[in-house]
Amino acid sequence: MNKKSIVETYILKFLSKKGKASGYDLIKSSKDKNIIISTGSIYPKLKDLKDRKIIDFEINGRKKEYFLTSKGKKYIDKLNNSDQVNDYFNKIKLISECNCANVSVEFREAINELIKLFSFADWNGQDDLKKIKNKLNFLKDKIENKLLEEVKE
Repeated sequence: MNKKSIVETYILKFLSKKGKASGYDLIKSSKDKNIIISTGSIYPKLKDLKDRKIIDFEINGRKKEYFLTSKGKKYIDKLNNSDQVNDYFNKIKLISECNCANVSVEFREAINELIKLFSFADWNGQDDLKKIKNKLNFLKDKIENKLLEEVKE
């Protein structure tokens, strides 16, 4: 997965939820979620998003507070508007949060990896789509193997 797409997606999703945030707010929040985003990654990406007119900023005291522009809101809407993907993602998330004894750790870990792929994927990039497809095929094979084991018993 492209680190640029992770940082960009994180910034856009954070701003769409919070409204405004400084670079420091973004870094601190990412650390709270166990995602490490360095200043060397975040500030160039903020500048890039500003140059592309996806975000803008206001000066508040000594800090810049970034927010989505109307173009940025349309861009994030495109990311969020796939009802089918969001529904599928939510169902998968429920399985990953299940602490059921009959759900193997390996299966839950694979689902958590899939969730990360869904969360930070560049949906226009073939590499991320291939990774998602491969992870889905892995899970499909695991499920089929489990079903075959139960049939044999």
